[in-house]
Amino acid sequence: MRIRLPLALPFALTVALAGCDDMAGTRGTDTTNPNVDLSMAGDMGSVGPTDTGDMKRPGAGDDNPDAFIMPDGFVGNLPDGGVFGGGGGDMGSVAHAPPGTLAGVTVLGAGTDFRDVSSDQGGGTWAVTTSAAYYWPKGATSPSTYNQGNGLARGKTTWDDEYWCKQSANDVCKVTNNVSFQSVAGGMPGQAVIGNIGYIADKLQVDPASGAVQAVEGMQVTSAQQPDPTELAAQQQRVVATWRAIVDLNGTFNGTAYIGGFHGTSAIHGLQGGCGCTDFEEHVHPFFNGNTETAGGDVRGYALTPQGDVWIGDRDVVALYLARSRGPAANLEEAWQASLDVFPGRKDEVWGLGVDGAGGVWVASYGNGAAYLAPGTYAPTYYGMADKLPTNYLTGVVVDNMGDVWFATFNAGVVRYTPGAAAWTYYTTTSGLPSNDVRNIYSDRNASGRAIYIATAGGVAVYTGP
Repeated sequence: MRIRLPLALPFALTVALAGCDDMAGTRGTDTTNPNVDLSMAGDMGSVGPTDTGDMKRPGAGDDNPDAFIMPDGFVGNLPDGGVFGGGGGDMGSVAHAPPGTLAGVTVLGAGTDFRDVSSDQGGGTWAVTTSAAYYWPKGATSPSTYNQGNGLARGKTTWDDEYWCKQSANDVCKVTNNVSFQSVAGGMPGQAVIGNIGYIADKLQVDPASGAVQAVEGMQVTSAQQPDPTELAAQQQRVVATWRAIVDLNGTFNGTAYIGGFHGTSAIHGLQGGCGCTDFEEHVHPFFNGNTETAGGDVRGYALTPQGDVWIGDRDVVALYLARSRGPAANLEEAWQASLDVFPGRKDEVWGLGVDGAGGVWVASYGNGAAYLAPGTYAPTYYGMADKLPTNYLTGVVVDNMGDVWFATFNAGVVRYTPGAAAWTYYTTTSGLPSNDVRNIYSDRNASGRAIYIATAGGVAVYTGP
């Protein structure tokens, strides 16, 4: 699809865009068992060269030959480390140390299963369960909560799936599902973007001190984004969900949130006020296989570079979008720059991304462990259960303000890596976490020091220690 915004753009990137064709599949629902297809990797039909649609996947071998397009149109290749060995590391086998102590950790919402957590510019804490959004003003221990009664998800508690329930391209189906909240990203004081399954996302503004609702803006695909009536109807069926979101208040169009779900990456603009643009920019995919096929299924990984550009991770690849560095009016379509297969021969299943001060990229995979892509070359180093990780099922990764790397895991707590000391520390419930089932992890970029927020199945842990 093509994005249309009523703004003059500084320059264009020469890329042949593919249309969004129909695709079929069945979406799973289990989000707790590593033996279940959590990222819905089977939802696009059978794997192999006969696949059709705009997210078809290659067969065995190096599944996604990498693509890199320079601003002048030059197309080259990036290294991907050859054949990925399945999560074994580059550092040899070691014995995992016993759990460390998270001194001074604070638990918010103890006993509650939170799916995601974030903070806003005013120091307020945001979190979501499948049924509600929570907001703690700075220093508060009691939250305000919000749901459809406040206008989230356009007031809807169910949504009708006429697309993702398909078993094949020829199926006709309609399934009614419950709406669930899945992601949150804090913005201005008292502001958050809250992603859901069913009605994409909402931009919520509350009073930073009291939590009283001031405004709710729901996102949807309209003719402003897609003027072709036939394609509009198709996109309204596909673009219905948000797994992850990230906010760059200094980004394009006066502050932008990037949101990813079942189908590609979209953007919500004007977080700091009017931007003279279409607020909701819908949707784009990265490319692979020599720039002939599109990725972007089940987007769950986002990270900002020091320059304000965006790394995006999905089921198949990680991709770099040159967002802020292209200027204040750069849209998603022209921003796509590079796609990289991190775990060749496998589904990458990217669930988290983190960028360090040198521009290196940490990749957290649900099933493949972790990889570090070296600055500039993006050459990978792999980490898994054979060396530093307690599990290969990772649910998130962040690089904090002091340079430490934090991994969230499925049912194995949190792992912390301190590069300067080459030290790995493991945290579990014996360390002070409310649960070992960690849904996601967040580092507050606005904090003066270290501030780590950990969303778990038993509450949010906030760590501000050494």
